[in-house]
Amino acid sequence: MLKLDRNILQWFDSFFEEQRTSLQKSNFICKLYRFEDKGRQKTALTLEKDNPKYWKIYFEMPQELAVKLEKNVHPIFREYIYEQLSIYNNNRMYNFINSNLIGVFNNVAFYSYDQNSGVYTMNFRNSFLEKCNNLMVGEDRQIDTNLYLNASSNDLFRFFNEDKSFVMNLRFDTTRGENLLDSLIDLRKSIIINDRA
Repeated sequence: MLKLDRNILQWFDSFFEEQRTSLQKSNFICKLYRFEDKGRQKTALTLEKDNPKYWKIYFEMPQELAVKLEKNVHPIFREYIYEQLSIYNNNRMYNFINSNLIGVFNNVAFYSYDQNSGVYTMNFRNSFLEKCNNLMVGEDRQIDTNLYLNASSNDLFRFFNEDKSFVMNLRFDTTRGENLLDSLIDLRKSIIINDRA
């Protein structure tokens, strides 16, 4: 079963402990955004691979969690007072990101293990190809209950939930013969693990 590597969430805790708005971990860039939308304060986070730029994930966190995390930081030592109160330990936050991320993955591609060759293979799901039939650039298309697709260009697809609190951009280079699967393969190698439990 595929799932988001939960250890990635520890990176986002650094924003609150170190009072930062951006950080780089190896080949990944994380950013924190605070803004007002329709009179409501919002906190959003992004994660993307720096090079190549195959994908970028944007997600909003509940504002009450952001406030609790800010209050949980020791004013002198700049560490969480209560370790269990963190993004890493917040099951609701993890499940939100994981379900949306894996929802995109499972709606677009079929991922399987070939016992004869001993390798994993990935192909487009026929149902996804049917839902994308005659998709025009700029058009929003529903591909699941709470999952939409927008082909922003021929080489950039945006997947998002209804309220756009989760958005994933998948980019690929058509001049090199790449397609959407190349973005998913890079995503799979980067932050998704195979939990055999």
